[in-house]
Amino acid sequence: MSVRTAAKLATMQVALAMAICAHVAQALPPEDASPRTLSLEQGQALADFASRFGPEVSPKPDCSHLVHLLYTRAGLNYEYQDSRQLRRGVPEFVRVKTPQPGDLAVWFGHVGVVLSAEDKTFLSSVRSGIIVESWTNDYWSARGRPRFLRYVVSPRAELTLLAGVSSRSDDGAGDEENGRAASDPGNSLQASTSDEPNLPSALATMRQHSKPDKRDIARAFHEGSIDLSRSLDVQPMRTNALVSVVERVEVKQVKISHNEGSVRLKLTETLALEHGKMKSGSVIERELTVEQRDGAWVISDPDQRVYVLREQAEAVLEKQLRLKLQTGTARSDKRALVAALNYLYEHEPSGVTRAEARKR
Repeated sequence: MSVRTAAKLATMQVALAMAICAHVAQALPPEDASPRTLSLEQGQALADFASRFGPEVSPKPDCSHLVHLLYTRAGLNYEYQDSRQLRRGVPEFVRVKTPQPGDLAVWFGHVGVVLSAEDKTFLSSVRSGIIVESWTNDYWSARGRPRFLRYVVSPRAELTLLAGVSSRSDDGAGDEENGRAASDPGNSLQASTSDEPNLPSALATMRQHSKPDKRDIARAFHEGSIDLSRSLDVQPMRTNALVSVVERVEVKQVKISHNEGSVRLKLTETLALEHGKMKSGSVIERELTVEQRDGAWVISDPDQRVYVLREQAEAVLEKQLRLKLQTGTARSDKRALVAALNYLYEHEPSGVTRAEARKR
C-alpha cells in the first residue's frame, strides 16, 4: 500500500469516526438534561385538589383509576396504567427518593396520591372508601416502603388547568347542594372492572400471627383511635362522616374462623355525628370485621365509622372545624361540629377539667 493510499484511508477513517460521534451526540440528550417534573408548588396544588375532591368521587373507582382520574381532571394527562405497571416504571413518571405532595406512592397492587410528605399521608381508594392513611401505619408498613413517582411535565399537560383547580374548589363549595356538584369530578365515571384489589382501611392493626383475644382487640382499638386522631390534625374528614366519641370500650365477643371473623364491642359514647347531625351519646353495641392480611390482623368498620377517644375529642373536633371553615365544606358539617364541641364543653369527664383533658 502506497503512502498516498494509506493517508487517504486514514483520512476516511477519521471522517467516519467524526460522523458517527456527531450522530450519537445528536441522538443522546445533554449530560445535564433531566426531565422537567412538577414543582413543589404545583404538587401541593394537586394534593389540595385530590384531598378536597377525591373522597367525593362516585361511584368509587379502584386505586389506580382514582389517581388517573384526579391527575387528568387536574390537567396532568397520561395513559392509564395500573399500579404494577406504574411501579415497574412508565415514561410519564420518574422515581424520586424524597416525596413531595402530589407524588404517587406505589406498592405492588396499590397506589395513592401523597398529601403530606411530613406527615407521611396519602389518599387512595380502598374497600371501605376513598380515605387518607399514613404509609407508616402497621398495615402499610407490613407491605414495605412505597416507591414515590413524580409526574414529568410534557406537552400533554395543561398546567393552567392545574393552577385553577385549587381556586375553583374554593369558589365552588359553599352550601351543601352546590358543594356536591362542584366537588364531584367523577360523576360520569363508571365503576372500574380492574382486577386490582381494593384493600379495606385499617381501623386498627395487630401485628401478630396468633388469633387475637379480647385484650388484644381492646388494646388495638385504643391505639388505632390515637393514630387516627393524629391524622385528623391535618386532614378533613369526608363530608357527613359517621363519628363516635367514645368514653369506654368493652370487647364483648370475638369470633374468628380461619383468617377472618367479627368483633362485637360495647361502647359508651359521649356523642355521635351522623348524616350532618349531632346526637347525644348512649351505650351501644357495634360489630366490626377482623381479618388476617400479610401477617397482621386488621379490624375494619363496615360503616366506615370514625372512632375518637373522649380525652382527645375536643382537640380533634376543634381542628376539624378550622379545616372545614378553610375549605368551604357543607354547612351541615360545620353546624354538627359546633354542636358537638358545645356539648363536649358542657359535659366534661367527671373530675377532669378541660385543661387537664387536653393534656392527656
